[in-house]
Amino acid sequence: MAHQVPEFKHRRGKYPWDEWLNGAIWVVTKGEDFDCQTDSFVAALDYACKTRKLKYQTSIDGDNVTFQSYEV
Repeated sequence: MAHQVPEFKHRRGKYPWDEWLNGAIWVVTKGEDFDCQTDSFVAALDYACKTRKLKYQTSIDGDNVTFQSYEV
């Protein structure tokens, strides 16, 4: 039977982008902070920044990705 609910439950993203894209410099590690390939994580970072109208810089060192977002 149809029924109302008090709020729409949004699917939480896999990563805490709102926290990570606060302008601070972050280092995330494959296997600890993300499970996909490093280039896939950077692609997800790119998309997360674009949807928030942010730019970012990034550096990859083995399994570590260092990044910082900033406003245009």
